[in-house]
Amino acid sequence: MRLLIYVVPIVLALYALIDCARNEAPTTSKLPKAAWLVLILVIPVFGPLAWFLVSRFVDPSSIRPEPRSRPTWPQARPVRAPDDDPEFLWRLEQQSRRARRERQRQESELPEDPEEQSEP
Repeated sequence: MRLLIYVVPIVLALYALIDCARNEAPTTSKLPKAAWLVLILVIPVFGPLAWFLVSRFVDPSSIRPEPRSRPTWPQARPVRAPDDDPEFLWRLEQQSRRARRERQRQESELPEDPEEQSEP
């Protein structure tokens, strides 16, 4: 039990020091971070307790709203008209060639003389 009298203030001070050092705000409750570190070290129990009380409650006037930025969207390909898009034109040309070949193949398979079709 006697040990707790010495250990608790040391652990409390260490935790408050680490918490104060990791705090992102340069000032808390109108005191700079360096002043808080000194208070935590110099005043054994009340310094860390004061830090915990003050750092947990944020003054609403000290909070500045973050400027709103436009959302970032993934960069997409610019929209083009079909006749300006080389990929579209290439696919159109390929379809046209396939259709022409298919037509030629079907024409070559058909007999040219209509009388040849009607063989008895």
